[in-house]
Amino acid sequence: MDPGSFLTFDLGYYHTVLKHRAQFRSDAALVTNAVARADIAGVMSSPSEVFFEVFSRSMARLGAVQVKTGSQGEMEIRKHCAVVNS
Repeated sequence: MDPGSFLTFDLGYYHTVLKHRAQFRSDAALVTNAVARADIAGVMSSPSEVFFEVFSRSMARLGAVQVKTGSQGEMEIRKHCAVVNS
């Protein structure tokens, strides 16, 4: 997602986020919150190993989120992402 380092998984994308050039609305929202912005800046000023550790923990937490379906969720899970289920 970072044109400057599209072949590498690194902190490059977060440099663009801090410059208010995020590609996703959720990432852009991060820099509007002082605490979240400070967290990003703190990780970016740390050794790259810190970023990879924080990222791996966040992916593990995200993977544990249960999908809400039926009456619990607001939306349905699409069988094909480009087409609404019939």
